[in-house]
Formats: sequence, C-alpha cells, structure tokens
Amino acid sequence: MTLKRKLSRRLALLFSAAAVGAMVVGSCEKPAKLTAPPVGVAQVDVMPMTATAQLGQTVQLTAMPEDANGIPLSGRTITWASSNIAVATVNASGLVTSVAVGTATITATCEGKSGTATITVVDIPVATVDVSPATPTVQAGRTVQLTATPKDASGNPLSGRTVTWRSSNTAVATVNGSGLVTGVAVGTATITATSEGKSGTATVTVTSVPVASVAVTPPAASIQTGQTVQLTATPKDASGNPLPGRVVTWTSDAQGVASVDGRGLVTGLTAGSATITATSEGQSGTSAITVTSPSGVSVVLVGAGDITGCGQNNDEATAKLLDNIAGTVFTAGDNAYPAGSPTDYANCYDPTWGRHKARTKPAPGNHDYATAGAAGYFGYFGAVAGDPTKARSTAT
Repeated sequence: MTLKRKLSRRLALLFSAAAVGAMVVGSCEKPAKLTAPPVGVAQVDVMPMTATAQLGQTVQLTAMPEDANGIPLSGRTITWASSNIAVATVNASGLVTSVAVGTATITATCEGKSGTATITVVDIPVATVDVSPATPTVQAGRTVQLTATPKDASGNPLSGRTVTWRSSNTAVATVNGSGLVTGVAVGTATITATSEGKSGTATVTVTSVPVASVAVTPPAASIQTGQTVQLTATPKDASGNPLPGRVVTWTSDAQGVASVDGRGLVTGLTAGSATITATSEGQSGTSAITVTSPSGVSVVLVGAGDITGCGQNNDEATAKLLDNIAGTVFTAGDNAYPAGSPTDYANCYDPTWGRHKARTKPAPGNHDYATAGAAGYFGYFGAVAGDPTKARSTAT
C-alpha cells in the first residue's frame, strides 16, 4: 500500500471517529450532513486510437474520462473536435465522417483533459472499369470518342480516378490519353482502359471510307491515231478528299476508236470519239477522247463480207492478211455462218477475225438476222455495232 493511500485511509478513520464522538457528545442535536468532494478527470481515453475509413464512410469513436487511478468516470460531459474538417468531421456523439483523402486528428475533451484518435481517409478502391461504347465502328481516318468509368464493388461510379489507354493493334486503330480512337486501316482492335489495376475494353471495327466520286484527268483529250494519252483516276470521299489505294477499272465505250488498259493508258485506233470510264466501288468518272487522223496521211480501210463459218479455214487466211495491214477493219455483213448466233460468233468468228475486234467497224447481213434481232451480232460487237433498233441488213 502506497504512502498516499495509507494517509488517506488514516484520515478517513479519524474522520469517522470524530463523527461518532460528536454524535455521542451532542446526541440531543441534529447530525450534520457530510458530502464527499467530486473526483476530478485526470485523463480521457479515445477508442479506437487509430482507424482507417474509405471516402464517404463513418467511424464511431468512444471517449472514456478516468480519474487519476484509471477508474472510469461516468456522467461527464465530452466535447469533440477535428483537426482537419476538410478530411474528416465529427459530431457530438463521436461519429466521424470521412470527407476527403488524408489524415485528421479527432480530440475528445472533458473537464480540461483530452484524448485523441488518428483517422486516415483513403479512396474507395476501383472494382471494375466500364468502357462505352463497347463495340464502335469508325471509318479509316476518322475518330470515335470512348469513355471509361471506374466503379466500386457496388457499381457506383468513382470520379477523379486516373485512367490509361492502349490499343491491341495500332496498325488498325490508335488511342490517345483521353480515349480518342483514330481508325488507321480496315480491321479490328481492342482498346483497353485501366484504372488502379482494373481494366475494361471496347472492340473497335475500322471500315474503309466509301468512294463518293471519281475524278478523271484530263477530263477530255484529243490524240491522233496510234498515239496514247495517260488518264488518271482519283477516287474521293463525300468531302472531296482523295482515297488512295482503291481499285479502279477502266473501260471504253468505243473500243474500235480508242482502247484503254488497266492503268488508264488510252490508245487512239481510228478517227472518232470515245468515252473512257474509270470505276471504283460503284462510282464512276469519265474522260472524252477524240481521235483524229494525222494530216497528210491516207486512211486505210480493209474488210470483207461473208467472212467465216465453222469448218472452213478461209477466215484464218484473211485474218492473217489483216495482221499485216494497219488501219480500220470493217465487215460488210454475214460475218458468222450459218446464222450469226452467239455460238457462231464465239466459235467461228472470234478465233480468227476476233483478234482485230478492237479496230473493227462492223455491219450486219441477212444471215446475222437469221438469229432473232441479230442478237449474236449485237451481243458480240457491243456498242460499236450501233443501236439494234435502228440497224438494217446490208444484204438480202
């Protein structure tokens, strides 16, 4: 037993003896009422002393006043305060509410004595990342904006989080730090957004920009027979922007006047006019070609009628003559026996005189009309044969 306690006990005994004596001596008097002095608060314990709370959550603190011997003292008034209300606030019951990431000291005070607890506020962790739109389509050279939304375990959006972006195939689509995707080439790419170790994705499909028009240059040209001119076709989008790398096909509406190869090189064959057409993805552009004969040069026409029939070889002999004669070839009718049918032209005429088709000016005969509407003749020669509704046989 400590000296202090011994003295306190002796004083208490003396006080009791004195009181008894007073009662005996003054038994005829009313006894005096004795009141013990209140025990003062020596310290305040706050529990828990340290706590961690996610942003927006609460923590309940408890404060216990104690006397000098560590004995709890009930019924005492306690006040609460926060060192940083921007991080955490506390109400009169010791309930702490987290406000922002950081640290705050919460103090409980009773009769001039205080105790504290340290509260650390942390961010709510990211549980998932949603990327929208999830399956966008973008044309090559165009852009599409993606949005990433980090969320907590309950699916609530979490603002202010850092998000990084990457593309699985930068040859198809690229993405910047803000989620803006640029289509590069036709194909698909997976775009991934990551925040605090959690990721979400979008599948981007890149398509080609459709051809809206085809510009052919020069739009018109004049050449002499035997000369060439190079045409250029430029497919363009709806805004007039050139679209490189597109397939272009070339045709001439008058092969006997001017031919064109797969690169747009036009060759003048005979005097006349031809329209050269360049087509890409269903869109077309044209160039008007005029073919003239050189001045001072005679024009050569060579041809025949009753030309060919299957089972004969005279047509091959005359075709060989044409091989060595420059100029325009003409037919005078009855070109393919026996009836000028599509089969007669394909099997009898085409293997011989057909090799001069590009410079041939044809005319039908009565045997060509043995097939209704001279369908074999007009089908074989095409536009150069003229209008089938106006044609007439050259022989009867």
